[in-house]
Amino acid sequence: MRSRQPGAGPAARRGQSRKARFPGTSARCDRQSGRGSMGVRYLIMLAAPHRIAQASRLYAAEGDMPGYPVDHAGLEMLPFDACVRLLASVPLGRVGFCADGELVILPVNHAMDGHDVVFRTARGSKLTAAEEQDLVAFEADDYDQQNRSGWSVLVTGRAVAVYEEAEIQRLGRLGLYPWATAAEHPFWVRIRPTSVTGRRVPGTKGSSRLDA
Repeated sequence: MRSRQPGAGPAARRGQSRKARFPGTSARCDRQSGRGSMGVRYLIMLAAPHRIAQASRLYAAEGDMPGYPVDHAGLEMLPFDACVRLLASVPLGRVGFCADGELVILPVNHAMDGHDVVFRTARGSKLTAAEEQDLVAFEADDYDQQNRSGWSVLVTGRAVAVYEEAEIQRLGRLGLYPWATAAEHPFWVRIRPTSVTGRRVPGTKGSSRLDA
């Protein structure tokens, strides 16, 4: 999968203007105009920018990652397969979606089912978004503060509620159990990605576990 590049048309200019005045915690979401999807992506990135800049405990199980091309900010651009591996290496991420005209970001513990992000939830706004197959964003990251190395992966796609019994049983074998145990989380939500992008701060060569 390839990340989508913003265009130069009116929609892109509106998105840039929106970013400039974004309050950082909540924003109106206009589903009809399509600006909501851009707002979700931007708000997710605001959820952990300092963590990306400082960096992270990186996915060493697969061995060393090679150097990758860098973007305008000097961050390495990770390929799709590396993004999927990194998503699978951490237990917690953040899902962003529109609820009652507002952008919402909530932490969820997740698992990977192939290229899809899956998580369990109770009845509420996350399940409603999935039942309506809304456009959502999912972000996960990790960092190593001492070595100033880290990564962040952003997924956008459609949330889908899983109700087929055979599929629920199969997902149950992933061993994913919600951290919050005060209430049951019987429903499964799947995010089918339409875009997956990842960035990495490699840190000083030889100091990061990715470079070990």
